[in-house]
Amino acid sequence: MSLTDFLKDKDVKAIFADEFQKPRGKIAGEIKAPLLTNKPPMIGTAFDYLMRFHLKYHNPDAITDRWVAEGACARMEERESVEYYAKAKNDLDFATNAYNQFLNDGILTDDLLKSSLMLAHLDMYYRAGRDVYDIPMQIEPEDIQDLKNLISIVDFDLFKAKKHCLLNPIFNEGSYLVGGADADLVIDNMMIDIKTTKNLSVTRDIFNQIVGYYLLGVIGGIGEEKIDGSTIDKIGVYFSRHGILHLYDVNEIIDSETLPVTISILESMAEDMFHDDEYM
Repeated sequence: MSLTDFLKDKDVKAIFADEFQKPRGKIAGEIKAPLLTNKPPMIGTAFDYLMRFHLKYHNPDAITDRWVAEGACARMEERESVEYYAKAKNDLDFATNAYNQFLNDGILTDDLLKSSLMLAHLDMYYRAGRDVYDIPMQIEPEDIQDLKNLISIVDFDLFKAKKHCLLNPIFNEGSYLVGGADADLVIDNMMIDIKTTKNLSVTRDIFNQIVGYYLLGVIGGIGEEKIDGSTIDKIGVYFSRHGILHLYDVNEIIDSETLPVTISILESMAEDMFHDDEYM
């Protein structure tokens, strides 16, 4: 279970629709890095990794939580055969070495791009289970080129931290409340989700997701440092195929006076959905 599952509930959707009004207006822009492969979800996850690698290079003090791929390997070590785990650990070690080399020299290599895809594949074990992970993944030249194109259009000046940069942070008690949730990026006062999609649009579901991250940050703090979630004043989406960062002002969406009551209601609903069986 996860924040995504929580946000699918019709009563939760109704509360979000009533309490958090989505600003109107279309986002102007065009695709600069069109999809080249038949693996959109895998490319999206791989780009999340690649983007975080680059942000760590540009923001050396950035705080990185454990990769989901590392969590997948740890779970395999507990549950799978030695041979099964060994292959995954080899992939993880390969990716870790390529990542550390990139942090040293900043040179984008095919090994780093391949590593992003290998880590995305490992993520599948953690997020979707063994059956999905066991589907063989072939890394094609088009996959590598797709990632090259995506990273080439990033304006890293938009992501230069002045105070702090958190990569893939959790929300502590907030994450536990909904059975798991983590943000893609928190840079100073901005909380950003990465979307690698051809659609340049913040749908209501995407809007609810980024508002949900904000609420979890208020509940549990952001990252292991538990940065106060209420200090975030901009939330939004980086559309990686368009090279566009679209942000909303939190004060245009969130009513600080009614927020505590709204959070209390949502917390109770999450407890009922996710944690009732713990007390039976």
